[in-house]
Amino acid sequence: SGSNDGAMYICSLSNGSIQKVVNIVNKPLHIIISDGWGFIVVFSEVIPNSTEVSFHDNSHRYSSHGCGNYELLLYTINGTFITSTKVDTELVSWTKWIDRSGFDFLAISLKGGKVFAFEIYYLQLKSAIWRSHYEVVGIKYHKKTKSLIMINTIGQIQIQTIDP
Repeated sequence: SGSNDGAMYICSLSNGSIQKVVNIVNKPLHIIISDGWGFIVVFSEVIPNSTEVSFHDNSHRYSSHGCGNYELLLYTINGTFITSTKVDTELVSWTKWIDRSGFDFLAISLKGGKVFAFEIYYLQLKSAIWRSHYEVVGIKYHKKTKSLIMINTIGQIQIQTIDP
């Protein structure tokens, strides 16, 4: 789930103390942390007329998107901003995994039935790996078969091998 106040708290794993507060100008809707490198991915809704994000370390990132747009934001395990990418529609489901080389990957299903899979560090949503005519409401990575298992609202199941 997202954050009510737009703040992301980076806490110590050893004692739980707050190490850094990242203020996100967008409205955070979903947050996921990768298992390999600990990347923090935030799916957010762009707030109209907002132009600046202030981080605890006084660095800034600018956004000029209009109303109704979404963004994936990528941060390090320490809360340092890496990159972002525009997303046209709402997130429905997502899943993460690590490939055999230790790289973090993410698969996302968006409203309208498109599913994308990509290496988290680059946040590149190139072409959809599945375009369902119905909303893809569930998506999971199956490690043993190196496959994504996807299901849409009418119960169609798509299994696709993912071997980056």
